[in-house]
Amino acid sequence: MPVRSSDNENKYYLVKVTKREYADKLLDGDVYMSPLSSFGDLLTRPEHSKNIFRGDTAEGLSQSFSRGNESAFFGDSLGEKAPMIAGAGQIAECFLQERLYSLYCLEYSDRNSSFISPARDLVEFGDTAVIIFDPWQFLYRVCTRVLLERGDSVWIGAKRVRYEQNLAELAQYDEFSKSPAYSWQNEFRIAVDLSEGKADREAWDNMTDFCRIMFLNQVGKVDLNAKRKPLTIKIGDIRDI
Repeated sequence: MPVRSSDNENKYYLVKVTKREYADKLLDGDVYMSPLSSFGDLLTRPEHSKNIFRGDTAEGLSQSFSRGNESAFFGDSLGEKAPMIAGAGQIAECFLQERLYSLYCLEYSDRNSSFISPARDLVEFGDTAVIIFDPWQFLYRVCTRVLLERGDSVWIGAKRVRYEQNLAELAQYDEFSKSPAYSWQNEFRIAVDLSEGKADREAWDNMTDFCRIMFLNQVGKVDLNAKRKPLTIKIGDIRDI
């Protein structure tokens, strides 16, 4: 059955738009998750993300600053020389380490008794659509498999993306936030954090010496052997849902 996030939203099914070969793997139960940094980091994103519909430099944004409300870091470090920056923000490495699985929300309008047509741009993701008619069962299988394999050392989050990022305002964001320019994607995200609060090699290498000191002083831990690679969750055949 379709799900509804709140009484004010349309009911929806979850849909994976992808290439046929990957669609067959999903039907077999392979849920392939990529690090969030694969979609945001200009330097490390793979070839398939170097485009306007997958790549987003604001992925991992944790806070945006408005003029006069810049990060306290600038003021504390530079004093009166703190730059007055409008349209800036900071990226959270902890978000970028998470593995991500994205689906499309195919909405059904009770008022019009019809499905709401998806944006044509979705064809950029592939030529095949896998429609999940029981989203709750799909999420249950994903969460159950992750918990069975990882125990309580893992964090899982799943919900619809909010298209609310505004770099001209002072605001807090998370891994389920994106720019309004991507609202046509109508995305539902599943996020898995395997870090246990530790910074991986990529995060550590991206830190300045000052950030490393601050991180370690805040009881942060580092796992230099951890590699930011994709994660495949095997949940078994899903053709029944």
